[in-house]
Amino acid sequence: MRILDEWGINSDAQIAILGCQEHIRPRDMRKYRDGMKALPESEDINARVEHILGIAHALHTSYPSRPEAGASWMGQRNGKLRGRTPIQCILQDGRRGMVKVRTTVDCAWAWHQDDQHNPVWDR
Repeated sequence: MRILDEWGINSDAQIAILGCQEHIRPRDMRKYRDGMKALPESEDINARVEHILGIAHALHTSYPSRPEAGASWMGQRNGKLRGRTPIQCILQDGRRGMVKVRTTVDCAWAWHQDDQHNPVWDR
């Protein structure tokens, strides 16, 4: 949750990004942020969290001395994402958008996926 907060994403959008629209109400987000409640257990939610963590890690690797630069990157239009910001791509395309963003920011992860002959765009 803190990562999404750092990227400037509001509670409604965070719930959508996590795929938790059926499980979490915006007013309950504080409980999740404070660790009072765990996210619902599902393969989809776990995959989304893994992509968020992977994107955050890649941004930290790209901007090790300037963490705010990663948040800025998430809000800048990107030609590889059809002129959308990474946040817009994730919100509009869901899990597929997360994979697109992760592939864009983390070429090593994308290479590893290609090496396994897995079509990363289908996740």
